[in-house]
Amino acid sequence: MTNPLLQDWTGPFGLPPFAALSDDHFGPAFDAGLAEARAAIAAIADNPDPPSFANTIAALELAEATLDRVAGVFYNLAGADSTPAREALMRELAPKMAAFSSEVTMNRALFARIEALWTDRDTLALPPEEARVLDLYRQMFIRAGAALEGAAAERMAAIKERLAVLSTAFTQNLLADERGWFRPLAEEDLTGLPDFVVDAARAAGAERGAPGPVLTLNRSLIVPFLQFSPAATCAISPVRLGPRAGPMAGTPTIARLQPKSWRCGRNARNCWAMTVLPPSSWNRKWPAGPTGCGNC
Repeated sequence: MTNPLLQDWTGPFGLPPFAALSDDHFGPAFDAGLAEARAAIAAIADNPDPPSFANTIAALELAEATLDRVAGVFYNLAGADSTPAREALMRELAPKMAAFSSEVTMNRALFARIEALWTDRDTLALPPEEARVLDLYRQMFIRAGAALEGAAAERMAAIKERLAVLSTAFTQNLLADERGWFRPLAEEDLTGLPDFVVDAARAAGAERGAPGPVLTLNRSLIVPFLQFSPAATCAISPVRLGPRAGPMAGTPTIARLQPKSWRCGRNARNCWAMTVLPPSSWNRKWPAGPTGCGNC
């Protein structure tokens, strides 16, 4: 049986064939994408030719093409229309994808090629765009632990895998609480609202078996409700989490592990901002200038 995710997408604007997709297609498509990406990464790392921007950095940009396409469809679909099957696959994929990421960023031969290009960057006469991409790749690898060895490298990989699992659980708990929460609305609460908001509130109530309209955390309902509702009806009581530990479960562990997943520790946010923000904007965030860690 052919998998639509692995075929050419010939629809308008190259969109995926959503009508032909089922949840059963995603697992095999991820497996195929990971296998293809691993083969491409190995070919780049083991290339006997001297490293160049084309055979290393540009090749890396294309190495995960199928995996990126499949992941783009799946995670957007799972976020917009979550189902138990999709949530189960997300939990299954979290450690797999984290392990693959560690394989790439801690590939010694691959990092050696990137480091060689970065060391010789002043003699390569790269266009500004390519020089910037090279710099970003090196920083990404450094921060992901490429320069670590032995037990430190193993610890970094374990932390990243644990963070992937915890972050997935956090996201799914949050989605579950958002889906489950609603507030009944009285008819007077609908005064002054556009018809489309009123219709959405009544439809949400009918969907949940409520006797009247309800307000949910669905963005297409709550955002226009808060935008158009008179001030007297905009006060919403705090959301009470469900009987589970709630979406905050695991956050202390995430908060403890997250800084350890950065090579630069407590200055990680400054280093990240120095990477993505142009120097002209630094003085708006740090009047005295940002302080990085010096490692990346």
